[in-house]
Parts: sequence; C-alpha cells; structure tokens
Amino acid sequence: MGADALLRLERTVLFQTLQAKEKEAGGGHEISERVRAVVAHVAPLLERVPDKMPEFTLHDPNHGAKVVELMAQFLPEDTLAHLNVVELSTLIYAAYLHDLGMTSSTDEREEAIRDDAEYARLLAADEVRSQRLQRLKDEGDHRAATAVEDQVYTEYLRRTHVRRSARLIEENLSGGEGQDGALAISWQGTPYFKWVRAVCDSHELPVARLRDTKTWPRDALVRNLRVNIQYLSLVLRLADILDLDPERTPKVLLDFIDPKDPRSIVEWRKHRSVIGWEITPERIRFEAECTHPVYERALREFLDWIEIERQDSVLLASSYRDELSQVYRFDLTEPVAKDRVRSNGTYIYSDLKFNIDYQRVLNLLMGERLYGNPVVALRELLQNSVDAVRLREALARQAGEPFEPHIAVRLKGDTLVVEDNGVGMDEHIVKNYFMQVGRSYYRSAEFRARQLDIDAVSEFGIGILSVFMVADACEVESRRYPDDPLNPQPPVRVEIPTAYDYFVQRHTDRTPIGTTITLYLKPNHPFKPWELLKTVSDVAPFIEYSILIDTAVSQTEYHPHKPSEHVPSGVKCFFQISLEDSEDPRLTGVRGRLHIVGKPHAAGIVAQRGFRISPRAGGRWINLAPQWLSAQEFVDVRGGTRLTLTPDRGAVVEDERLSGLRSAIAARAVEVLRTHLEDRRLALTSAGYTSYAEELLTSGSLLLHSRMDAALKDVLLDLLPFPCITDAGALAHRFGREVAAPVIALTAKDSWPVSCSPATVRAELNRLTHSAPPLIYQVKPKHFYGGEGINWLWIARTIWGGEHWRGEHEILISSIPGLVFEILRPSASGANALMLEGYMTGRFTPKVTSAVGNHNPVFIHSIDDRITGASFNALHPLVSFLYNGNAMDIDEGSDDLFYVLDNALDEIYDELVAGPALLMKTPDGKYVDREVYPNVVLVGVLKREPLLLDSLRSAFEEFWWQAQEAEYIAADQPFPGLTAEDLPWFWSYEG
Repeated sequence: MGADALLRLERTVLFQTLQAKEKEAGGGHEISERVRAVVAHVAPLLERVPDKMPEFTLHDPNHGAKVVELMAQFLPEDTLAHLNVVELSTLIYAAYLHDLGMTSSTDEREEAIRDDAEYARLLAADEVRSQRLQRLKDEGDHRAATAVEDQVYTEYLRRTHVRRSARLIEENLSGGEGQDGALAISWQGTPYFKWVRAVCDSHELPVARLRDTKTWPRDALVRNLRVNIQYLSLVLRLADILDLDPERTPKVLLDFIDPKDPRSIVEWRKHRSVIGWEITPERIRFEAECTHPVYERALREFLDWIEIERQDSVLLASSYRDELSQVYRFDLTEPVAKDRVRSNGTYIYSDLKFNIDYQRVLNLLMGERLYGNPVVALRELLQNSVDAVRLREALARQAGEPFEPHIAVRLKGDTLVVEDNGVGMDEHIVKNYFMQVGRSYYRSAEFRARQLDIDAVSEFGIGILSVFMVADACEVESRRYPDDPLNPQPPVRVEIPTAYDYFVQRHTDRTPIGTTITLYLKPNHPFKPWELLKTVSDVAPFIEYSILIDTAVSQTEYHPHKPSEHVPSGVKCFFQISLEDSEDPRLTGVRGRLHIVGKPHAAGIVAQRGFRISPRAGGRWINLAPQWLSAQEFVDVRGGTRLTLTPDRGAVVEDERLSGLRSAIAARAVEVLRTHLEDRRLALTSAGYTSYAEELLTSGSLLLHSRMDAALKDVLLDLLPFPCITDAGALAHRFGREVAAPVIALTAKDSWPVSCSPATVRAELNRLTHSAPPLIYQVKPKHFYGGEGINWLWIARTIWGGEHWRGEHEILISSIPGLVFEILRPSASGANALMLEGYMTGRFTPKVTSAVGNHNPVFIHSIDDRITGASFNALHPLVSFLYNGNAMDIDEGSDDLFYVLDNALDEIYDELVAGPALLMKTPDGKYVDREVYPNVVLVGVLKREPLLLDSLRSAFEEFWWQAQEAEYIAADQPFPGLTAEDLPWFWSYEG
C-alpha cells in the first residue's frame, strides 16, 4: 500500500507545489523527501484502522490523500501560491497523521481493556452494555463478550485518537533518540513536529479554541519562514469534514462489512447518497439522492455542520485586520446549500414527528393519574436526598475526609422541608439536570464517568414534578461539594412558583454543603404530624441513614431496620432463606431474607436501593420467591442487581432482570430447602420427620403444584416421604427414590360402596397390571386455605408425570366402584405425551382401560379432580378424529369446539349438583364431598338420574355437528351415538 499511497500523494496539487517551491529555492528536496518517507511509513498503519473499527467510514491512507486534494480545491489561488514549504508540508503531514491514533495493535487493545481508566469510564458510562458484558462473562460466552469489548474499544479509539495521534507523532516522527532520522518532521535540522501536532490536535476542537494564539500562533517561525498554524488548522478541519463522497464508503466494502450499529449504517448510507459535488475557493455544493428519509436527514444535518465550519473558518480568518488576513483567507462567501439533496422517489421528505404538549405532559407527570398516591412526593424528595448523601459520602471517602450524614424532614403548618448535607447542586447541575424533565444526573454519562460506587435510586428524572401534587410552589437552596476546594462554585437558590413558568433565581449566602427543598403545601395535602414517622418508614424502610422527623407535635429520629432484622409476626416460620450469603453472582448486593410461613400471611417488604416498591392502587405486591414457596419477603435489591420499575415505582416490569433475580432466588431456595430438610431428618425420628413434612404441606408453606425444575425434583425425591401401600397391603411412607415411577390412587377414607381397605386396593392393582407397581395412596387429599393447598397426588404427578401430567398417563378403571388408578408413564420421546397448548392443555389421555364389561368411556374424571373437569379418551370414536396416533391435532378451531363441549358438560353437572342425584352417602351415613371425590359420587348416577344420559348424548351430538360444520369431520359421517357403554361402568352401578 505504501507505493500506491506515494503515487496518489505525488499527483496532488499541494505536493507538486511543495516540490516546485523547493526547486525554485534551489535548496534540494529535503522536505518533500521527508514527507514521502512519512507517508510511506504510516500508510500500512492506516490500512489497519478498519481492523479495529470495521463499521466506521474509512480512515485509511486514501482519506489522507483525499484531504490533501480537497485542501487545494478550496484554497484561494493566491493563498496557495503564498504558502511556504513548511506550511505546505505541515498541511500534508496533518492530512495523513490526524487519524493515526485510530491505529492499534492487539497488545495495545488488551492493555487498554485491562488497565486504561478512559476505557473503564467509557464502559461504565454505558450501563446497558456494561451489564451485558458482565452477563456474557458470567455465562462463559467469551466470543460474544469479546465482540462487546471490541465495540467499546472502537468508541475508545474514536474518542482518544487525537491524543494518541499526538503521542505517536512525538514517539516516532520527532527525530528523538532511537528514532529513524529519515522520518523526522524537520528542516535543515530544525524540528517542527510540534506545529504539525498542534494542527492535528485542532480537528476535533471547537473553532473558538483556535483563538488561543499561543497554542495555534499565526506567525510561528521555522528557521527563516513564518508559519500560520491557526490558518493551517482551519484548512485541515474544513478539508477533513468535506471528505463526504462515496469514495470513503465504497459499495463493495459496505456489502462486505454489513454494519450492524444503526449509527454506522446511517453514516455509510449518508456518504453513499452523494452523487455529485463542487468544491472551489468560492463555493461548496453537494448533490445527493437518498433512499430513506433517515439518510437524507443525516446528510442535511451534516451539511449544516459543514456550513457552521465554513462560517467559523471565514469569520476567524477575517477577524484580524493585518497583512496576514489579506493572504491567509477564505473566499467561501456562499452558504452551503441543501437544495440539491433529495429523495429517490420512494418517499416524501418531511419533518413530521411527534410533538409534546408541554403543559399536558407536566400535568401527567405531576398528577395522581401517574403516581396514584400523593404521598409519593415525599418519597421522591427523600430519594434525592439519599442519593445526594450517598454521593457525598463516596467523595469524602475518596478524599479521606470525615463525613456525618444528615437528612431531615420538617412539617410545620403548611410547609414541608426536606434537607440534607449531601453533595448539593451548583448552577450547572440545576440547569442541566434538575430543570431537565426526564434527565437524571445519576443516569448520565457525566456521573458514570466519575466511576464512583454509588447505588443511586434515581432513574427517570421526573420525580421532582410529583411535588406539585401536594404543593402550590417550592423553593430549592443548595451548595455543591467542590471538586476543586480552591475554586468552589457559588451556591444556588431558585423559587419555583409553578411547574409551568420560569424559575426565579435569587442570591444566597448559604455556606453548608447540601440541599434544602421547601414545599408550600396545598390546603388538602395528605401529611399529618402524628403520621409523618410512619409515612417515612413506609416509603424508606431499608435506607442506611437515620432521618430526623421534626413536626409541630414532636421531634424524633427514624432509624431504619436492615431487611434481615425483620421478623414475621402472627404466623409460624418454618425456616428462613438468607440471600446475603449466597455465592450466586446474580444475588450480589441483594439483602434480606425469605421467611417460609404458612398461609395466610401478611405481605412482606420488597425494596430497591432502600425504598419500598409499593403497588399502585389495586395492584399486586411484588413476589420474588418461587411459586412453590409461601414466603414473607423482606428484601432490598441493591448492588449490581436492579429491577426495572415503572415511573411511579408501583410495578416491576416483567423483563430479564426480574426473571434473572427470581431464578437466582429459586436456586437459592432449593439449596436451603435441601439443607433444612436434611437437618430435620437427622434431628427427628422417622415418624416425627414424616409429620413435619406433612405439616409443611398442610400449612401451605410448600405449594408443590406448579412446575418444578430438576434441582427441586431431586430434593423432593431424596427427602419427601410419600404415603404408599406396600406389597403386603400395609400403609407406609417411602422416599421418592424408593418409589420410582408410581401408580397413584385415592379412596374416600375406608368406606366406599364396597369394602375398600388398603390391602384390597393393592390386590386390585396387582390383578389389573399383572405386577406390583409402586402405589402412592392417600385416603383423602388435603385442601387448604383458599384452595391453594396441595396433596401427595399432585406432587407425584408433577415429579413423575411430566410438565403436563395429564398428557403422560394412563387410567385404569378398577372393578371396585369409583376406584380409579392413574399410571404415570413419563416418556422422554413424547410418544404418549398428548401435550397441548390452549384451553384443552393436558385434557386428553392416550389410554383408558376398564376392568368391567365392554365399556370404552369417552371421558373419565381424574381421581381427585373437580366434578366439572374430566380427561377425554383420545381413542374414543367421538374425539379420535383429532388423534393422529401420536398426538392430538388441536388447533385454535378445535380448541374452541372442546371449549363449547366442556361448557355444555359443566351445565349438566351444575344441574346434578343442585339436585339430589349426587348426594352420595357412605355406609357410615356420611355424605361424600362431591368436589373432592367425583368418581365416588358418580357411582350409580345413571340409576339415580336416568335423564342424564339423554343430556350427555345431546351435548355430544351438538359437538359432532359443529365439528362437521368446521370440516373436522366429513359431512356424511354419522354421529356414533352415546350409550351407557361410552361412560365409566360404575355410573350404571346398582349396588
């Protein structure tokens, strides 16, 4: 590439002018030869820029050459002729060296990522990217983590390349000790690399900085030549920004790179849109045809930028009234027009966009429709104070200074004051953050760049507006903790008469560091002196600072508790799950405990950064514990963990943050549950341990009816004793590992229509299966508070029957009236897994076997289901038209069919329940629970309610007709009918 770069350099007007002036002076070609040597040296380095910044527009040697060419196009002819050899060479050097800092070796990259403070600040300033990088590292996805680091490093190079270019120039091109003398930027032994470096430094600074004539002099001397560094800097800046044509974004390279970053895509397409240009000493014009309004808008904005650069350059060059300004000038008097930038016809360009109704939005942000409860105004002020104190504390710790935090809430009459000695505010903070609705200082790059370990609460930057729910006006007085104690910023005081009008700024002599906010309350404000302590403790239960509560009634100090110090009252706590001693990185910084208690119990406290996450009116409390635990939660989410909250803090957004925290807590809960049960098993007798395990279930502490992960199943298999009938017909408890895949059964105590002891049940199962499978047996399922309790049968189904247990089981209808067995047959291949999504999920079973007669029931109630629920026999002719031999072909339409059928069956059952037909008595004269024992109460129901069969037949006939209408069944296929043979045999039992 060096040879190609030299050929293009030698064709440029500036280089040829340089050589001509050298020849005219008769002093040889020292300067032009040094220029050639430097360009040949840096060209291969610049070729490597795309390796580290692949999605950026080109910053290679061709860009340098293009900048040199552009300089000659807009320089006035007499100005170009006047430039001396040092000035000409400085322009050429700067064109090739100003982006040299974008080059980087692999070792430099690794060192920057590991040790560079600027890189660390840049990463910290992008919270989303920083968290994603950490997550990828934790997950061991090194390739994706490296890609994120490359994105940050690319931005790091862009931001630091001017400084890096200056360093590389001094280290390699200054003629210093150990350097190649042929590359020294010098003339007749006099170095002028510092002036080249100054010109390079200028290209990313505001033009106003160039007025510093000590750094960018207009008449520097290099030997006997005067050099206008300020003017040369203006020339580089303008030429650099004018490199806009498609050469910088060749299509073949665009297709190869295929940039993913939206900003890079716009930059490439913006350049690709340019189809013509005219750059002369008098004017700058571009013609472009764009394929998308986003690209057109970006190009128009870029032309605005060029226009600003043109104006600033012309203004600065002409602002001096001396002989230099007559020569070192720009004749670019015409503005850079945008009238030749247009659409390619696929869209109509306009500036249509959403606009904000300022007053209505403010009404929303400071109204009860957003927050629900006006008391949150105090919470928002306390959050500001706590954040400010946390920052002040961190700064004091960094400086090695003592610091005593102070926060006070004062309520006197219709005035509420919140004061603190936190970091305070100056005019910059007030103007750029406090007054900017939706902009939080603690979420800004300015704050993150300080790299202070602050667990700030503030997120949205809208909380201060909530004060107008309770106040007519407010006043803010503050003094900022000085970054430079010798040059402190003056204090500020502003009055805010309304949210809609200008602030009133007043003088203040405040000396204490910190902030005082005074609210002038409305007559109907919600604050009561005797309730203020409780109000503060409710909104800020877990903050780390005491708060002085000062009212007309009393003065007291509020001392918050730590989450781990809370103890549930009025309910038995079986064990606790501490979240503070976990090694799971997902729980880093999370404080508190879960108290495992029975139902019912009061809600606990879930907070973030010390402040309660309170549900909005009518909303639900936040639950972090897994669904299978009944827990009173006292948790404060801090550190690297952060839940996404709605602006009113009344709800947690269901996102990966919440699911990640819940997953971590669930894993911790499984770990603690295993340890707790193992300890109890060692401490208690066998009978005592069985009784304790049953108490956990009967109290509702363990709600094991939901989905279980493998770790929880392992705990239950190892440590949960199941009631079983042994091979000898005796009742006993066995741990899950001893049971394997079982059969489950249910009886109504020991009194069925016929004698049904455990030994009888065991003998019947052995006869039907021709084997002796494990048998989990429960006399009566225990239903608990609110119907949310659990029983052994549900646990067995969840562990051994798969996620949708009904889809992986078989049903045996025994010869004992009402006694039904479920055979759990988990299938890894899913051969018997009739899993469905929708209304009929888990409502089919692939096999129903009857021990009596020729009965092939179309449905059968599960052994402990409600009377209004049943499982359908997938092989029965009435529903088998949807069975393909492996699974049910249920779509949205057929799901609706079964929904209608199920409703019809429910209506029939409702009529039965309302009448005497299901009033089933056991031999001891007690009525059987119709909801708990559906199969028992349905024994002999057809004899007690003869019209039931007709009602069922009509329901299925309607179902069949609708299936034909929906073309699931051929229109000429006759209804198979429904007789007593299509129902469980014991429905016809005569006793």
